[in-house]
Amino acid sequence: STMDFISGILGWTCAYLALNFVGFLIWGNSLLKGYTKRSFAVGIVHEGILLPIAFAMAYYNLEADTSWTNWLEKSITETTYERHIHYMLVGYLLGDLCNYPFSPGFDGSLIAHHVLSSSLAIVGLFAGRGGGYGAACIVGPELGSLWINICDIYPTKIAYFNRFFWYTSSRIAAMICGILYVIVNDVLWTRIFTAILMTGVLGHNFHVSWKMWKKLPPLFDEPSSKKSS
Repeated sequence: STMDFISGILGWTCAYLALNFVGFLIWGNSLLKGYTKRSFAVGIVHEGILLPIAFAMAYYNLEADTSWTNWLEKSITETTYERHIHYMLVGYLLGDLCNYPFSPGFDGSLIAHHVLSSSLAIVGLFAGRGGGYGAACIVGPELGSLWINICDIYPTKIAYFNRFFWYTSSRIAAMICGILYVIVNDVLWTRIFTAILMTGVLGHNFHVSWKMWKKLPPLFDEPSSKKSS
C-alpha cells in the first residue's frame, strides 16, 4: 500500500541519517578525498553489512519447497525482505545527500547517479515478478562499490585491483540479472522504465569502471635503471 511504501522509504532514510549523525559525532565534517569521512563509514556499513544481511534473510526465509530459480522470479509483496532491500538503497542514497553541502567532491554526476539509482529501486517495487533478480541487482553492485570505500581509505596496490575487479564484475552480473528481470517481469510499464533507467545507471557505472582501469597501478614495480655504486 501507499502507506507501507512511504513508511519503508522514510524509515530507512531516517536510519541512514542516524548513522550519518553518529559519524558526525565521531569525525565532524572532516574530509577524505573530497567527501566527508562519515560517508565512507556509512557506505561500508550499508554495502558490506546491512544489505548482505537483508539479502541472506530474504533467501533463507523462503518456504521449504521454494527453489533458487523460483525465488529469483517470485513476486515482490509487502511482507518480503526483498522490498526492504529496495527501501534500504533509496534510504541510503537519500540519507547520503546530507553530506552534499560539506563535500567538495559531491558533484552533479554523483547526484544524477543517486537519482537514477533511487528511481530504479522505486520502480522495482511495482514489478509483478522477478523480486529475487531485483534484489540481486541491488546487492551485487553495492557489494562491488564497497571496494571504492575500502580503496579510498586504504589505497594499496591490491586494493586498486580489487576495486576494479569487484566493481566491474558486479556490474556485469547486474546487467545479466537486469535483463532477466525485465524478461520475467509481467508489468509492462515497469519493464519499460526499468530498461531505460538500468541503461542509464549501468552506462554511468561502466564509464566509472573504465576510469578505474586507466588508474590501475603497475602490477609489479619496474626495476630501477640506476646501478648501485
